Amino acid sequence: MDHIDKTILRLLQEDSKISAKEISKETGSPINTIYSRIKKLEDSGIIKGYKAILDDTKMGFSTTAFILANADLSQVDLEKYPDYSISAEIHKFPQVQEVFVVSGSWDYLIKVKGSTPTSLGEFVLKTLGMVKGLSATMTMVVFRKEKETLDLPI
Repeated sequence: MDHIDKTILRLLQEDSKISAKEISKETGSPINTIYSRIKKLEDSGIIKGYKAILDDTKMGFSTTAFILANADLSQVDLEKYPDYSISAEIHKFPQVQEVFVVSGSWDYLIKVKGSTPTSLGEFVLKTLGMVKGLSATMTMVVFRKEKETLDLPI
């Protein structure tokens, strides 16, 4: 990956609707080269896709929380369900945006969105709390978002 690829990626991160013509002008590369490079970046999986980024508050999801969770697989019959995955179970819930397996005193870090703190509390108690193999959770509600981005520092 050279500086032109990195410039293409930076421009697409800033605005995924930018035209190949504008990228061509910015990089000084012919438009056909830009199309070819973007296709190569997509085919290699560096560019995973394109999505609209929605305003969570305007969409009614004004509450964000991070949940730390611990696993206890002794609660799960692994002989009956050898492929059981706590992460896969957590992924299924639409409130969940991200799931990480982490080091330290907790096993998982889960990012969730909801309409209110009460709705997220209900989710933690009645939905997440029913996932087999989760033994404990600690929820941290976000009071104010200072920065949130999917951009990589290119």
